[in-house]
Amino acid sequence: MTTKSSKDIGDRIFDPQGRVPKGLRDRQLEEQIMRNPAGLTAALGGDMRNAIIAGEPGGIEAQEKAGQESFVSSDRLPIRGLNERGMKDYLIGQGFVFGEPLRGQDAIFIQCKLAPGWEKRASDHSMWSYLHDPQGRQRASIFFKAAFYDYDAHISFSPRYSYKKLYCNAAGDEVDYNEHTHLQFALTDCGKALERVGDLVESFSRAPDEDRRRLIDLEDTQNKLAQDVLERRFPEAKDPRAYWEAVSETA
Repeated sequence: MTTKSSKDIGDRIFDPQGRVPKGLRDRQLEEQIMRNPAGLTAALGGDMRNAIIAGEPGGIEAQEKAGQESFVSSDRLPIRGLNERGMKDYLIGQGFVFGEPLRGQDAIFIQCKLAPGWEKRASDHSMWSYLHDPQGRQRASIFFKAAFYDYDAHISFSPRYSYKKLYCNAAGDEVDYNEHTHLQFALTDCGKALERVGDLVESFSRAPDEDRRRLIDLEDTQNKLAQDVLERRFPEAKDPRAYWEAVSETA
C-alpha cells in the first residue's frame, strides 16, 4: 500500500502557495483543518506538514508524545528556570556539562550532558518529564509542550523537604480524594510523608454549607502550622540545593 506524504496531501488540498483551499478532493481532511484553529493558521501560513498534523484526529497528541520521547533521550535541558537559585552552577558541580543554546525553534533549550547516574524520565503525561539523581530521587519537573503552535519548555527544581495535605477517613487512614472525609498535613521527604503534624480535621469539601467557613479556617490554621514546623526543622527547605547529601529519612 502506498502511503501519502504530507506534501502529497497538501498539494491536493491547497494551491501551489499552500494558501487557498481548492476543489473537493480530500474534503474530510480539509474540513478537519478548517475547523482546527491551529491547523487553519498553519495552512494559511503555508505550513502544510503541521496543518495536516492538526487536522488528523490525535495528531497534536502524537506530536507532543514524540516530542517527549525525543527530549528524554536527548542531551538538552530547558533554559527557562535553569538559573533559579543558582541551580545551573549546582548542576555543574554535580558533573553536568553545558554547551551552547540551540537555535531556531529549539532556542528554548541548551545543550547539556547529564552527570553520571542522572537521567530524565518520561511521565504518563506527554508534557511532563522528570530529572532524577543517581539515588533515583526526583530533582526537577520538566514541562515541554512539543505542539508546533505552542512550542515551550521550562524546568522547575524540587526541594527535598516540603509538606503536603493528606486526604483521610475519620480514622486517619489515607484514602482517595473522592472517599475522604478528613485531612491532615505531613512533612515530606522527596514527596513521601515523613511525619504528620497538627490535627486530623474534618474536610470542608464534605461538610454542609453552614460548616464550610469554619472548616476552611481550621484547614488554613493547620496549613500554617505545617509550614511553621517545616521552617523550624529545615530552615533551608525552599532551597532545591539543600539537604540532598543526607540519608533519606523515609527509606
